[in-house]
Amino acid sequence: MTSLPRPTLITGITPRGYLRGGVSHFRRYQEAFIARHGSGLTGRVVEIGGELHYNNARFFPNAIAFVCTNIARDFDVYLDVTTMPYPDESQDAYLCASVLNHVYNIQGAVSEMRRTLKPGGVLLIVMPFGCPVCDVVDHWRLTAMAYAELLEGFRVEEFTHLGGRFSTIVNSLQRPKGNLSMRHLPSKLIGLVLTLIARPLDRIDDFPLGFGIRATKV
Repeated sequence: MTSLPRPTLITGITPRGYLRGGVSHFRRYQEAFIARHGSGLTGRVVEIGGELHYNNARFFPNAIAFVCTNIARDFDVYLDVTTMPYPDESQDAYLCASVLNHVYNIQGAVSEMRRTLKPGGVLLIVMPFGCPVCDVVDHWRLTAMAYAELLEGFRVEEFTHLGGRFSTIVNSLQRPKGNLSMRHLPSKLIGLVLTLIARPLDRIDDFPLGFGIRATKV
């Protein structure tokens, strides 16, 4: 079992764009986590399950290459994370942003990334936790204890809570984003009020929106 460091927190509840269906709090926190770690990576970064229109490459200005991979939608290279063609210990870094929850064989995916990362290679993971089911395939929500087991063979350097329970509530009440029908408007108005009063109350607790993890292969 891998030990986890003391968790850190990314938060920032805001009413900006809440009713208009702007960027969700989860997306903001995810991008803040990636930006925190992306600028320090200088090797080749492979994004697993990425989509080009999200432009996560912008968070890695010092990488020698950034490759967006997926099995559908808009990507640079087709790649199944559970059966990767890369040789052992050949890759510098992987980014898995809100993708492993969609992979049924999640242990196989992590095993393949472990196999193909160079010693000292970096794995950046973002996973939802207190988020509604998203997309047509969505299998997993993992606790900290599960990551400690799943990331055996890695040293976890940062374990970040993406918001606390108030971020989770606000984010959930915003969905479906931009839909102001009478069915959804009451919950969105409640959520908007919470964005005005809950920011100082958000903290590390047992119901975050998600987790951000930086791990290094040992």
